[in-house]
Amino acid sequence: MGSTWGNNLKLSLWGESHGKAVGIVADGFPHGFKIDFSRLESDMRKRRPGVNHVDVICHSDPEKIENKGINAISTRKETDEVEIISGILDGYTTGMPISLIIKNTDVNSSDYESMKDIIRPSTSDLTAELKYEGFADMRGSGHFSGRLTAPLAAVGSLARQYIEEKFGVIISSEIRFSTAKNEKENNEKGEEFFYQELKKASKDNDSLGVKVRVIASGVKAGIGSPVFNNVESRIAQMFFSIPGVKSVSFGLGEEFNGARGSDVNDIPIICENGEIGRKTNNCGGIEGGITTGADIVSEVVFKPTPSIGILQDTIDIKNMRKAKISTAGRHDVCIGIRGRFVLEASMALVLMDMFLEK
Repeated sequence: MGSTWGNNLKLSLWGESHGKAVGIVADGFPHGFKIDFSRLESDMRKRRPGVNHVDVICHSDPEKIENKGINAISTRKETDEVEIISGILDGYTTGMPISLIIKNTDVNSSDYESMKDIIRPSTSDLTAELKYEGFADMRGSGHFSGRLTAPLAAVGSLARQYIEEKFGVIISSEIRFSTAKNEKENNEKGEEFFYQELKKASKDNDSLGVKVRVIASGVKAGIGSPVFNNVESRIAQMFFSIPGVKSVSFGLGEEFNGARGSDVNDIPIICENGEIGRKTNNCGGIEGGITTGADIVSEVVFKPTPSIGILQDTIDIKNMRKAKISTAGRHDVCIGIRGRFVLEASMALVLMDMFLEK
């Protein structure tokens, strides 16, 4: 299984979407760090299913804006209460492995029982069947599910607190929604355009893909190393571990296609404080796989949720014949709404893993 990660902060992720619980073990978290549990609860609330406040799309607190009437987020209602099994005592980290568990309290597997042999298009159903020969628990997508991002977000909150206090690094994100027709125009329309498209997709029992920009500010220059262990590859590896992520870029990303070096090179300058900086940040804060001191800027694209209510062609793998499927269950119209906060947590984990090398 590829459910372990990290060089210095080592993570082991476990559980299934419809099992008793999901959880994570984090080995290598330094001792003596005081945990802000109210911050942990706040971070978990942003990712939590069953919150039908669309403010979670573009703002930090999902409870500050009126409900827009868009059923954009999963109707599965989980408290996502984080239970600490080990590694934290009297509010401080002990230096021993931190084990966190989140119980699954709102499980409904009946929808999956009725269609367990019918392959949902663009999901892990087929690849899991081919690899695990029917033994994997695929209810609610099992270990492949976005449900596994809950413990990732939990330990990511701890990492985020650590790098903010110890290194002054602040992580933020924003929705960068557009359609293929006119990306610039659509991005300029901003939040309301996203609301409109979400509402249309929800009404049609369809789903919507989206781009999220993630920014890490305050990362000092000189972090990382070239070739296989560079900053971009480590961030990208973690981002691609999040269900639904299909594209990761840094800086201008695809805009480099067709651009001239004379237009997009980040020209070095000597700042007023005597430090070396750049006129621009087109490389997204990373050159040669090492941080430049500018903001790390990455853009991530989530595919549309593959489980949709529209009737689609597929196959019945048990009887090896054609079939039709309209996916039941409780699914996000747009994965990126909650996935945005998983990206922030994931960025924090990668940066902490690299900072611990120092």
